[in-house]
Amino acid sequence: MRKIDLIQDKVPTKAALLLFGKNPEHFFSSAFLKLGRFRSPTHIVDDRETHGSLIDQLDGAMGWFRERLSTEFAFIGKPQRDVYLEYPLNCHKGSYNKCFLP
Repeated sequence: MRKIDLIQDKVPTKAALLLFGKNPEHFFSSAFLKLGRFRSPTHIVDDRETHGSLIDQLDGAMGWFRERLSTEFAFIGKPQRDVYLEYPLNCHKGSYNKCFLP
């Protein structure tokens, strides 16, 4: 962690606490994600908070999003099924990563 400047003078930096800390909210009260689905600018139909390290928060956000995607299954002459998602998960993971990384 020293090589990427996450420890300075034997003390973890804020970035280190946010990325790898077990409870970053202990140090930063607003270190969590608030996720929501909106029908209009004032009508929230679903929401969730994710807590933990930034990595845990990203996993929580992806899981929440995945639960809400429309999914189709197709059986086309193979023993396993083909899964078709409403949106590719890789697109959304890239969007979430951009929120965390400059």
